[in-house]
Amino acid sequence: MPTGSHIGREHYTLPIEKYTERFHVSYLGYFAVVSKPKELNNLDYMIVSNGDYDRFLNSVSKYPKEARIYNSFSKNNQLIYKFIPDGITLGGPEISVYKIMQLENE
Repeated sequence: MPTGSHIGREHYTLPIEKYTERFHVSYLGYFAVVSKPKELNNLDYMIVSNGDYDRFLNSVSKYPKEARIYNSFSKNNQLIYKFIPDGITLGGPEISVYKIMQLENE
């Protein structure tokens, strides 16, 4: 990611704003892809965690709108990198970094 990029991050992601000043990082809290869509319009990148979105994708009948929005987000934006925990060298939830290409307008 280029220096100066605007990055949003959901809960269950690393607090990168504490470790670098190269980026403009906004902590957007839980389920930001669903709960704060307008704020995503000002971002270059978004960091999401399956600790947030799995509850929706695993219960589509209970959360159809939320599941649709997360699926649309992952389909319409460019996955840059995915951190997949292996329980040995990397723990915690799965973390995905997306370059914002297109957002759903609700």
